[in-house]
Amino acid sequence: MISFTVRMTFAPEDRTEIDEILRQLTAASRQEPGCVAYIPHRVQGTPDTVLIYEQYADTAAEAAHRQSAHFSKYAVGGPSQLALPHTTNPLRSRPTRQRPALSAVHRSLCRVWLELNPSKR
Repeated sequence: MISFTVRMTFAPEDRTEIDEILRQLTAASRQEPGCVAYIPHRVQGTPDTVLIYEQYADTAAEAAHRQSAHFSKYAVGGPSQLALPHTTNPLRSRPTRQRPALSAVHRSLCRVWLELNPSKR
């Protein structure tokens, strides 16, 4: 599993354009077969900063994302062009001896998410 965050800050006058670009990029990225999660966030207290959490099944899925037409159009040709500072932070899973049991609430949330996102099964 490959996970990382991307953090970008934009000029206030670009906020509307960035919102639309992120909607398009998110929708297209979530349709990729190897995309596990693609979740953009506004940083609380700094509305011109966006943090995107991305997770892919493996390095091939991450490479396919970076080579996709929507990445070229919306990421390389969109936010990256408008971003002031831009950082990418790889994440590493913490190894555990055994997987903890899921709570009933977590299992219910997972079932609801899968019902709403059948393409992710």
